[in-house]
Amino acid sequence: MLAALFAAIAGVTWARWGNVRVDCGVALETAARLADGAILYRDVHSVYGPVGVYALAGLFRLFGTHLNVVYAAGLTLLAAESSLLWFISTRFLPRLSCAVGLAAFWVLLGFQPDLFNWVLPNTFASTFGAFFATAALACAIGDLEARDDRKLVLASLCVAAAGLSKLEFGAASFGAVVIAVLLFPAPGRSRPWALAAIVLPGLVLAVAVIAFFVALVSWRTLFLDNLFRIRTFRIAQSAYLFHLFPPLGPVLGETVLRYGLELPARAAILAAGLGLAATSGRRRLAGLLLAVGAILIAFAPGYTPLPDFQRSFLNQRQFVWTPLAWALVGVWAWTRSRKTPSAAARVIVILSAFNVLASLRWGFRAAWPSYYAVFAPFLVLLVTQSIAGLAAPRRASLGAALVVASAVFAGAADTWKYYARDTFTLDYRRGSIRTMPEMGRPLKATVDYLLANTSPDEDVAVVPEERLINFLTGRRHPGADQSLNPGWLATPEDEIEFIEELKRRRTRVIVVSNRAYPEYGRKGLGSYNPRVLDYIRRNYRLAWYSGPDLFQYYVFAR
Repeated sequence: MLAALFAAIAGVTWARWGNVRVDCGVALETAARLADGAILYRDVHSVYGPVGVYALAGLFRLFGTHLNVVYAAGLTLLAAESSLLWFISTRFLPRLSCAVGLAAFWVLLGFQPDLFNWVLPNTFASTFGAFFATAALACAIGDLEARDDRKLVLASLCVAAAGLSKLEFGAASFGAVVIAVLLFPAPGRSRPWALAAIVLPGLVLAVAVIAFFVALVSWRTLFLDNLFRIRTFRIAQSAYLFHLFPPLGPVLGETVLRYGLELPARAAILAAGLGLAATSGRRRLAGLLLAVGAILIAFAPGYTPLPDFQRSFLNQRQFVWTPLAWALVGVWAWTRSRKTPSAAARVIVILSAFNVLASLRWGFRAAWPSYYAVFAPFLVLLVTQSIAGLAAPRRASLGAALVVASAVFAGAADTWKYYARDTFTLDYRRGSIRTMPEMGRPLKATVDYLLANTSPDEDVAVVPEERLINFLTGRRHPGADQSLNPGWLATPEDEIEFIEELKRRRTRVIVVSNRAYPEYGRKGLGSYNPRVLDYIRRNYRLAWYSGPDLFQYYVFAR
């Protein structure tokens, strides 16, 4: 049933993933350039590790540079992540609840429309980092169930792969795995030996990969212009925290009411109704009415849907509260069975450690929940079931599963509203992708113009970051910088370097979009990189523009 649901969601949403203007085009074009022989960090700058983008580049080399290759890779990774989530969640939840949790993960996070999904994500560093971090936790949990040093070695390698994808995932999974081997030592295995098994294999792998790139790229370029581009990181971090993530106080107040009272109460009523429905006569009818009412109230006129089960993009509320809840649940599980912790308690403690550590970069909040809060739906089920069990212990898990499933269904309906807008198809040699007409029409016109007026060996600069244009046309973006979004060319020296690269490459054509950045509190290119825009205006003429649509592209010729 889960496999059929997965296939159905993939079929219904096919080629509607990603955002044709934002981020995912950068990831695609970077992988395409690596597949053609470019070297990451030297020829193409990146703040992320090499695993995700090189995995995609390798697939391009094997199967061709095509969007179907990307879709297949994303779906495969999502299926593998789902298998790991199933393995872990069944350790502390009934299987029906785990099935509802997976459905919630797919509908709300994995197949989320726009940027933050698993099939065509804004960056493959996030999906690969989250996958390897989950795999490390699964290995550590498997070792707790049946001691096997090979599982610790595999966990160590997965931690390294997570860190080589995106650093914070490696750090969070490493901390969680270390806590697992220290708090829950296997009989007959010394802690120093366990720590060595956790640390050394992954350390050797990470050092080998770093040494490989140091041999190809100067140390200064590798660390200052790429992985630890502090000037960029600080600007982006502060902007995101200020503009995208709401204060925790009001969110926590609503969270307590909805998940501490409403959902458990509905689950308890539903459980009681199912108990009455198992009898006869009027009590059976009353029980059925109670059970159905507890579910249908989520669809009643005027009912406010759960914010976490609705799409969240510019206001990142979705599961933002979960790190604090994980911390509380972890302490509860540890203190409840500290002397002889149950298997479920041990898993909950490990997950709590991971989720708390993963949130530290974002001010103790779950950012971009598709990647940083993959366990959130299972937490909702655990909390709902535990509280409802105080009133209706016999059928609390079933009641919780059905009540949360109704919220997932409502969230799916909300998500479909966004997918239903994507009726315009961009279809080119490198694949097809669907988007909103007002977004797709000007982009198609721009791609068609460039295909007709430039040659494959010409550079085409596309700024600030609508690099799906480069991917679809096969025209290389000049320079090593991935994009010109606010905070990337963060200093005057950065801007001057980009301008000098345009001169060195004798770039004949530059495409400028009218994209604004509310998440940075900025508007167009001139509001954050005025030198670049001034250089374009002084040295290029406006040759063509895409028309009066909301989303516009201006083509400047030297």
